[in-house]
Amino acid sequence: MDSDDTLVSTFRSTVRATPDARALRDSAGRIDLTWREYQCIADDLAAGLSSLGIGPGSTVAILLGNRPEWQLIDTASLIAGATPFSLYINAAPPQNAELVRRARAGVVIGEPALLAALRLEEYRHPLTFIEVGPSELLDKPSGSGDGTPATLSALRQRGSRTPFTPPTVSPDSPATLIYTSGTTGPPKGVELSHRSLLFVIRFIGSVVSLSSGRTISYLPHAHIVDRIIGHYVALVSGSSVTTIADHRTLFDALPDIRPTLYTSVPRIWQRLHLRLLHEIDEEPPGLRETIRTAVDDACTAIEMREARLPIPPELATKVAISDTDWFLPMRKSVGLDAAEWIITGSAPLPRSTHLFFAAIGMPLHDLWGLSETSGVATFSAAGEHHLTTVGRALPGTEVVLADDGEVLIRGPHLATGYRDDPVATAAAFDADGWFHSGDLGEWDADRLRIVGRKRELMISAGGENMSPSRIEDALASASPLVSSVVVIGDQRPFNVALIVPDLERIGADLGLSGPSAEVLASDRLHEVFDTLVASANTQLARHERIRRFALLADPWTVESGELTPTLKIRRTVVQNKYGETIDALYAGDEVDFHLRDRSG
Repeated sequence: MDSDDTLVSTFRSTVRATPDARALRDSAGRIDLTWREYQCIADDLAAGLSSLGIGPGSTVAILLGNRPEWQLIDTASLIAGATPFSLYINAAPPQNAELVRRARAGVVIGEPALLAALRLEEYRHPLTFIEVGPSELLDKPSGSGDGTPATLSALRQRGSRTPFTPPTVSPDSPATLIYTSGTTGPPKGVELSHRSLLFVIRFIGSVVSLSSGRTISYLPHAHIVDRIIGHYVALVSGSSVTTIADHRTLFDALPDIRPTLYTSVPRIWQRLHLRLLHEIDEEPPGLRETIRTAVDDACTAIEMREARLPIPPELATKVAISDTDWFLPMRKSVGLDAAEWIITGSAPLPRSTHLFFAAIGMPLHDLWGLSETSGVATFSAAGEHHLTTVGRALPGTEVVLADDGEVLIRGPHLATGYRDDPVATAAAFDADGWFHSGDLGEWDADRLRIVGRKRELMISAGGENMSPSRIEDALASASPLVSSVVVIGDQRPFNVALIVPDLERIGADLGLSGPSAEVLASDRLHEVFDTLVASANTQLARHERIRRFALLADPWTVESGELTPTLKIRRTVVQNKYGETIDALYAGDEVDFHLRDRSG
């Protein structure tokens, strides 16, 4: 890869090399484009954008769900020399409107209802709205193409009639903005260059073969993971992308797509884990017990390998037979039998889920990184599965720990800074080129373990430092019955936990069903969660242990405000919303449907 390459130049190379190969489609079969067709449409759209004055220095905001039009618009924006960025379709309209203002967007392209909700009438800069209808690219453009286009098809028609010479794009030009999730303050606009993104894509290509591969786009486009895996990788390698408009259909679509590179976030893995366990439970009793035993044997072998203990030959033989008889059909049933590298990231994954997928021959390889590192800073390559770390530093980069344990990164994949925010840029990117991640880590040989967030450190009333995420991970890993958990203990005499149980799993595993209030009031459930918390506490230092906890009936969602669009927990929101519950826990009062005191 040449040092002067950009996403645009590598896209052109891909089209020249594989013009008639499949490039882009949606899982519903509405659109299915070759690379030649992809380029033709993207060039027309780029010419249309250029005719509106969009070019180098311009910013294009995109407010679309997962559909091929998004990839085409994003690529067209790059061809025009502009910087495209995406907004979360499930974010509150005022939040998106503020990001449009801060990004200084010159055009916003999106679904009509989402555009109307932005209410940007008082926007200070010239702004064009372009609507993308339900079947936009299949609609035949109508009209003369004169005037400002109001739809994507009209923009394409206008571009097809407009002379256009694509501008020269520098490798150091911003290729996108990724706005941070806002868990610790207002979102910051991370500027990522063509050069930084190509470095990460080249790294991925060194781990797994991407040519003629298959990826999917189903995560939010505003998240760096979807941009890398569901977009940029294809532009560079010629792999095909299938978009999935409704993430709830993901598991049904995977067997048809059979991706060769697949990544997901912990909540998706947990849902798939639950789905597979339900399928096992539905087998006839004898077969059900046979498969359960095979999974348990495989988990035992993995645990022994992790502990560097020799695996008895008879156990290894049993696991090998189970892989053929039970696990390969299971992998095929979920459409991941062709995946050469299966990745998890963005948040810790419960150990039980990690173990299960490793047992059935689908080890989930941890990657760790932030938007500021183009999504990746450390990795576990295919064949290097490890349960408790996020792997090694990317080749050509440096990862070190500061004196206080903060993880620092230096390398060619770093962001150039935060848009229009020199103070935040100077605070995060120091004069020696190190990015201060805010995450706390520790080393296991040359592998990194993330133990918490620097800003989220709790200090007990006795002065001990604690990482809430470490405590929460211990509880989440104790059982899949735990859906979400937040631990409170800063400047407090002991730690308490707010736990959202997985009521669906509770119904399947414990046979407890009915109204959530009745389920959470069950004595049996009380006993189960007492045991879970006690088990988690054995993994923690005395000052880290959970003394009291409350079970909450309502799940935490993006819509209810406890989760960011990237499914990270907003701790401040949770603590404010459940302030009375937390006070009652410390007072020792009965809370909601359940409280337990583990002071003994």
